[in-house]
Amino acid sequence: NILFMNMLRGLIWKVPDKDFQALREGYHRAMRGALVPSPLMCRKLKEVRDTWPEGARVVGVHKRLGTNEVAACQLAQRNPPPEEYLAVAKALLQRTPPGVPQVLYLATDEVQTAEAFRKALPPGGQIQLCCREEVKRSRGGVRPDGIDNEVHRSPCEALDAEDALLDALCLSQCTDLVCIDSNLSIFVSMLNPKIRVHPMSHPVPPGWEEKASYPSEPVFSSYRVVWSPGIFVSALPSTASEIVGQATYDQVVYTTGRAWEGWVELTMGGWARVQGGKSGCWAMERFDGYISMLRISRGELMIPEGPRRPRQRRPEEPLPGACCQAQTSSYCASTWLQVGRAEWAAKRRVRCR
Repeated sequence: NILFMNMLRGLIWKVPDKDFQALREGYHRAMRGALVPSPLMCRKLKEVRDTWPEGARVVGVHKRLGTNEVAACQLAQRNPPPEEYLAVAKALLQRTPPGVPQVLYLATDEVQTAEAFRKALPPGGQIQLCCREEVKRSRGGVRPDGIDNEVHRSPCEALDAEDALLDALCLSQCTDLVCIDSNLSIFVSMLNPKIRVHPMSHPVPPGWEEKASYPSEPVFSSYRVVWSPGIFVSALPSTASEIVGQATYDQVVYTTGRAWEGWVELTMGGWARVQGGKSGCWAMERFDGYISMLRISRGELMIPEGPRRPRQRRPEEPLPGACCQAQTSSYCASTWLQVGRAEWAAKRRVRCR
């Protein structure tokens, strides 16, 4: 089934609602009676369900590990950070009627995500976090052999398969599912055709333009292309976006000052990536006298050519104090040091006279 292929499974979220619902119900009928959880899995599922207050609204979140491979397998070519999942889940739970308990069930194979959710939803709060402790998780990154540090790439045992199935069964008991492109999430949507699915399948998230106008990352007025024979320019700051242009090796491109997750906006139109990113980006490759496309996951594509642009602050953002400036900006500290030296030298000359 083409909808279960890694690179194309995200198309399932694009199916029109009526057809998608019919597809889910068809798979659900086919699974009914054929796929029956064992008594062991039913017991484990009950143990989790017993921790949820009676009548609670439960929003399920399935967050995959933030590695290059996971991002590259997304139709949107992006794996959002934990904060975006948390924001969507909270927004859904805010619609809960008064007096109804709120539960967030988190299924993740990433250590950082579990830590971030526990910090944001401490015990005793309005939202009860349910995140199983005994699950194998990873911190991501790349192993010494160059392979992504995924749970899937480590030695597995039957218990790991049980954990994945139990997470799927628990998620199927939720009223809503927040997820990305994943076979487990697709399975959940068909195991329970009534669950409301909220896929994080946008190439760029809502509100990205405002954030791009006030980037926290350094942006320079111009860059020089150092990847040979050149790079491609995208319509949006995303590898999944349409390619609208190119910049050749040693060409200098100028920026507008906007930036988003390693991409900078160009005055000639479109966005270019400064370095290879998690999901990779498209660059040029010379092959047998022709120019083709090559996905780059690491390495410099452009280097700063012009001066660094001053950081744009939001209107409501307070100006930092002097001590804060000295701590956070080496440029400011260096400037004040030079001013102090010049003033001290001038006073010394006066005294010498």
